[in-house]
Amino acid sequence: MPDPSIRKIVIVGGGTAGWMAAAPLAQRFAGATNATGTVRCEVVLVESPDIGTVGVGEATLPTIRAYNQSLGLDGADFVQRTQGSFKLGIEFRDWGRVGHRFFHGFGDFGPAIQGLSPWQHWLRLQREVDKLPSYEDWSTATAMAKGNRFTPPEPGAPSAANAYSFAYHFDAGLYAAYLREYAMARGAQRVQGTIVDVELRPEDGFVAAVKLQDGRRVEGDLFIDCSGFRALLIGGAMQSPYEDWSSLLPCDRPRPCPASASRR
Repeated sequence: MPDPSIRKIVIVGGGTAGWMAAAPLAQRFAGATNATGTVRCEVVLVESPDIGTVGVGEATLPTIRAYNQSLGLDGADFVQRTQGSFKLGIEFRDWGRVGHRFFHGFGDFGPAIQGLSPWQHWLRLQREVDKLPSYEDWSTATAMAKGNRFTPPEPGAPSAANAYSFAYHFDAGLYAAYLREYAMARGAQRVQGTIVDVELRPEDGFVAAVKLQDGRRVEGDLFIDCSGFRALLIGGAMQSPYEDWSSLLPCDRPRPCPASASRR
């Protein structure tokens, strides 16, 4: 019976997605050894220097903080290395109808009042009070965003000073390089080369190896496809293409607009 253990994980594609996959795997497995001193699992990332990545400034959700914290990243160092800034919410314009807008501030509106979230009390007041101020005025995150101000949530008992959350804007290329440094310092291996073929196992059709343009062959037990729009493994070798949802989306394509700004 073949050994079912995963001893080598191969990530196809670099960029933000590839190195976000590699970093936690390297943290948990790449440097770990078993009782005999053998590395429990190799983590290998294959990326081509000839294929560019899509991404300029990246806008994230607050969940990115949980990812960074799981890696033990220093918040100040992360912001500096990725040229990041803080993000308190998302503004939607012409979302429901032309001319309509609303700002979704991250987090809640304060501690519970009589066991109910403050926004539920606002909804009740809206039915009873004429010209009630917008719910946005009750949101600490929204108020800070409007004033172009930021301070991290304070620790302690639930209050308006910590009932909000935040995320980041950062340079995606710098973030990928930051995580690459992190992953390789913990044992991840980087293989540079262009994949020209994918070898499948005849017995079950799973990926066995990828072949590079220079003749190298990279085997693995588990493959993760981070090749972006190419979908080299998922859409190519495994014949599972993207599902087209463009008819359901008011905006069905990204428009990256790199820009430079001078600082005075």
